[in-house]
Amino acid sequence: MRISPCSTSPVRFVFYLPALLLLLSLTIQPAEICAARPQGLLADAAQLPETGDLQAARGKYMAASVSRDRPTRLAGLIGLGRVYRRIPGKRMESFRQLRKAREMEPDNPEILYEIALTGFELKESSGAMIADNALTEIICQDPGYRDAYALWHGKIRGRSLENMEKVAECLPAHIARNPELSHLWLDIAYDWFELFKTENCLAALDSLLESAPRYKPQERLLLRARCLLALGDAPGFEYYYRQALRAAEREGDFSRLIAEAGLIFTPAEAGSLQRLKSKGQVATFFRVFWRNKDPDPVTFHNERLVEHYERLREAERNYRVLTPDGLVGSSDNYLRLMSRTTEFAADIGTAEYEYDPAKVFSGRAPDFNLDHRGLLFVRHGPPDVIEDIYIKDSRDGFVENLGKGGGGLDITNSYVWRYGRSIMIFKSGMGTGGYLYYLSVRPETADIERAMNTQTFKDPLPIKPQDYYSAAFHRADGRLDLEFYQSVPVSVSKVAEPPEARMALYDRSLNELARDSSISVAAGSPDGDVWLAVTSVPVKPDLCSFALSLALPEVRSAVKSNIRLEPIDSRELSLSGIVMGVRAEEGQGLYRRGQGELLPRPSLEFTLDELIDTFMEVYNLRLGRDDRREYVVSATIKLIEQDRNQVGKLLEKSRLLGQERGSELTMKFERFPPTEDSVVTERFSINASELIPGVYRLKIEIRDKSSGSRASAERDFKLVE
Repeated sequence: MRISPCSTSPVRFVFYLPALLLLLSLTIQPAEICAARPQGLLADAAQLPETGDLQAARGKYMAASVSRDRPTRLAGLIGLGRVYRRIPGKRMESFRQLRKAREMEPDNPEILYEIALTGFELKESSGAMIADNALTEIICQDPGYRDAYALWHGKIRGRSLENMEKVAECLPAHIARNPELSHLWLDIAYDWFELFKTENCLAALDSLLESAPRYKPQERLLLRARCLLALGDAPGFEYYYRQALRAAEREGDFSRLIAEAGLIFTPAEAGSLQRLKSKGQVATFFRVFWRNKDPDPVTFHNERLVEHYERLREAERNYRVLTPDGLVGSSDNYLRLMSRTTEFAADIGTAEYEYDPAKVFSGRAPDFNLDHRGLLFVRHGPPDVIEDIYIKDSRDGFVENLGKGGGGLDITNSYVWRYGRSIMIFKSGMGTGGYLYYLSVRPETADIERAMNTQTFKDPLPIKPQDYYSAAFHRADGRLDLEFYQSVPVSVSKVAEPPEARMALYDRSLNELARDSSISVAAGSPDGDVWLAVTSVPVKPDLCSFALSLALPEVRSAVKSNIRLEPIDSRELSLSGIVMGVRAEEGQGLYRRGQGELLPRPSLEFTLDELIDTFMEVYNLRLGRDDRREYVVSATIKLIEQDRNQVGKLLEKSRLLGQERGSELTMKFERFPPTEDSVVTERFSINASELIPGVYRLKIEIRDKSSGSRASAERDFKLVE
């Protein structure tokens, strides 16, 4: 019997009833549920993950995701993305659900935010890239949405330079609408600096100074300093670096200074810094740190400081980790895995070795994303030679399959850096985004652990040592006149013009106390003519540091050291330091103090036939009979180190001439200085013609005949034939 489809027969209705019920269960029931209570369904689903019932939450969100109600369906897809993110092995399914949601609303910031969170959960480079892109889109819509900007800046900034530029371009409009966020100009400045757009960085710093001048001044000044150095303005860089250090001392925040200088700290320096407690101590640490590395501390130019920041900039440009979120940056075990066993090409050999790269490299300079080459470059500068090589390693994936020269290709996956006779090998590693140090069995391989705990600086100028000594004199105001006597051979200078001598004095914290300069004069010495100069500054007695230099063209002649200045008693018999030199010729009046002139001899080296002139001051002599001052000078000169190379021939020569030579000389004088002089000048000459060559100690003792008081001073000098 044929049944017509238009028939109303009861038999026909019974025949189609099962199919109708199935159709209703598939199409009507979920819609009815969502239409009846979509908000309750979503609220129930949102509570379940917190109780740990992820499967029940998934079921409810899945039901919502097929609702005819668009907002419910969208919320269901987003909820599924959240749930799958928390289920191990289901994170790609999380992405799939969130992509469906994004097809419905491409610019929805909540969907983008959930995509970013899922990307972070992948904990690998591809997930980080997804998170970076999603957060960048949110920031360009609304940087204030949830914590999108803080999340991007704290976890992923730098992953993509393109995204960094987008953020730097988007933020100013947001700041204009929200002036309370003006401090974000500093973030923008850092972004432009990392993008090597120096002028943009300076413009952002200007905006920060105008709108939020008190926000992190040390970082603002330090970044401006680096911008100026990038533009070739080294003096400007050093000026702002010093300003940044002062600001850090005021604010107590040295974090950026420590991060940038810490790239070359030795273990001892890092340990010393960690033990410091006050901001003043940390500021002193930085002044001492850079001063000790400065080849000429008297000048305001610190070549080592400048070179450090030039190296850092070059490393940031050429030796960055391209995937800072990659495995090498997040896993010490991965770093060990990539470096534990080395299989070299046939011309290098094979080796198993003890080496823990995490101990050497882990945690180094996290703020700069430098690979191992960059970390070494900042410490030791550019290598003398760079060679590219191929190292066969089964962990290299497709590179291993191609092999050296495979498919007509010449493959390089490693570099050899040569420093003198030493080498270091760096090899690209899968998942690292940069080059790892690769230990070699070759005998010229450098000690990487030592290299990463030291630093190297080669002064661009040849070093010419100078001779110097100092003497201190009492002042009426209780301070001291500290004098320095300096000399270098005339022959080291390529010009006939007398060079300028410079001196600077610092307190214990290396804050500058005083400085002086003078023009040198040409004078004779046992080794030929020298440039001779005297500088002087008033100072309070204390432990001080000093630096001296002579400004010679294309030559470095500088010295730095510490000196303890003892007070000179203003009531008891006291003496100044001893100045030793030779009589000045007419018109050569380089040095005058009290009565008469002399030419100090900074080398304190005299020939046996020279008449040695000595000068000092005597303080607080008492008035005696007839209101007169009287004192006795006893001078003893004793050999403390014999010059054996000269003595034998000289003694033989003296015997032939019927002369006798000794190793000691004593002199005694009685003095009657003018009564009106409160400071008495003591001066006498030493005839050393009967002494043998060697190092001697001159001891001068003054006995005040009126009071019986005694005072003494000493100075070592050398006699040569």
